[in-house]
Amino acid sequence: MRQKLEQQGGFPADVAEHTMEWLLRNDLISNERFSEAFCRRRARQGYGPQRVRMELRQRGVPSAMAELALEAESWHEAAQTAWQKRFKSMLPEGAKERARQQKYLAQRGFSHDIIRSVIR
Repeated sequence: MRQKLEQQGGFPADVAEHTMEWLLRNDLISNERFSEAFCRRRARQGYGPQRVRMELRQRGVPSAMAELALEAESWHEAAQTAWQKRFKSMLPEGAKERARQQKYLAQRGFSHDIIRSVIR
């Protein structure tokens, strides 16, 4: 948020810093709430924990906080929903189609264990 204030809002660094301190002190922003909401949103959008972990890291969320937020989500359910939406619950016929479906879920950030359990 500090970066947005400085870069997009055009605020000087000291004003952005003061604003951030005030928001944190008054509990108007929270890394914990952000992490949890971000994980929920990305899971609903069909992304897996590996990708979400990377995105949280890019946003400056501490690793321990990110892991707590990631543990709260049902990633198997998110993978199942993403797979059903993309492939209409059609089990793969043949190795080529199976590989294509697995690749899709892997690119979205799901682990091989989750992918195997979704595609059966």
